[in-house]
Amino acid sequence: DRRFLKCILTSHGDFGGWCPEWLKPDLNAAGIEWVKIPGTVFEIRLRSACVNGWKGVSGWDYQTNKPKTMKKLVRPGSVFLIETKNTEESAEIANHFWGNSFNADNKTSTHNGYGQCIIGNAIVKENN
Repeated sequence: DRRFLKCILTSHGDFGGWCPEWLKPDLNAAGIEWVKIPGTVFEIRLRSACVNGWKGVSGWDYQTNKPKTMKKLVRPGSVFLIETKNTEESAEIANHFWGNSFNADNKTSTHNGYGQCIIGNAIVKENN
């Protein structure tokens, strides 16, 4: 029963930015809103991230016989600190993400192996 979990990418993240759109907080809001993990009832929020840059990835489209557009992908090793709304669900949330894709809302990227992650406990010292 942990309040904070850390998600570590083990493959490149195809998020279209520095974090998944479904998890990205509104940086202009007064606080960070809770969001549901797509396809679940679990509510979490992003508390911190350590993204170690991006890598350009492209390929060849055999149907059109042309190069595919380059994508900027978040590098493996990037860490996302998430807070669980209900600490009693933290083990279930960890099981949901363990070895699965953090790209929960992008089935093509999930199919291509992007966003694979492992998840662990995070020890956060709070000031009282």
